[in-house]
Amino acid sequence: MLNTRNLWINIIESLREIIPYYDLMNKIISLSRDIKYRVEGLKMIVKGGELMLDAGSGAGILTLIAFKIGVLESVLLDPLIEMHIEARRRMRNYKNMYSVRGVFEYPPFRKNAFNIIGCAFSLRDARNIIRAAKMLTEKLKPNGYILIVDIGKPESHILSFTLHIYWRYIVPIIAAIIVRRKWRKYTALGETYLKLPENNQLKRLLKTLYKVVVFKEKFMGGGLIAIGKFRR
Repeated sequence: MLNTRNLWINIIESLREIIPYYDLMNKIISLSRDIKYRVEGLKMIVKGGELMLDAGSGAGILTLIAFKIGVLESVLLDPLIEMHIEARRRMRNYKNMYSVRGVFEYPPFRKNAFNIIGCAFSLRDARNIIRAAKMLTEKLKPNGYILIVDIGKPESHILSFTLHIYWRYIVPIIAAIIVRRKWRKYTALGETYLKLPENNQLKRLLKTLYKVVVFKEKFMGGGLIAIGKFRR
C-alpha cells in the first residue's frame, strides 16, 4: 500500500486524467445515486441565500445543484486547476461562484466565513480526514452546517469486504470498458476506501465537532449523508 503522501499524489494525478469521464463514471459506479444523495443532503440544510464552501469541489456538481436549490454564492476549493477550469466551463453563466486552489487541511479562509460547507465524494481524498474536518469546522459561522456525502464503510466486516472488492476490482473493470486505457486511474479508489474510517468512527468524530448530527447510511452502509450543525 502507498504511504499517505504518495497515495494523495496518486489520487490527484488520477483525478486530473479522468476529468472527461468524471460525470459518466460517477453515475455508473454509484448506481445513479451520486446526484440523488447530493440533492437529498442539500435540501435538508439550504434555506436560501447562503454562502457555501464546496470543499473538494471537482467539476462543481455540488455547487450547481446548490444554486438551483437556493444557495446564493459558492466558493469552490480544489487543488486541481483543471477541475476549476471544468467547473467554470459548466457554470460560465453564473457570476456568484469563486475558484480557490487549495486543500482540506489548510483552507485559506478566515474563521466564521461560511453558512454551509459541502464535501461531496471528496473528503475521503483528504490526506488526513480528522485534521480536514477540524480545519473546515473553523470556517463555519455559528449555526452553520457541514454536509458530507460520500461512500461509506459499514461496520459489518462482510459488507465492508464486499465493498472493498467492488471499489478495488469491479470499478476498474467498468472503467476499462468506459475509459479504456485510463482504467488504471480508478484503482486509486480502492486505496482510498481502505483508509476510510468506518461509518461509526466518522459519526463519533462529527459528534466531537458539532452539536447536532444527522447521519444517514445508504445502500447497506456503502453510502452516507452526514450533516453537522456548528454551535459555539
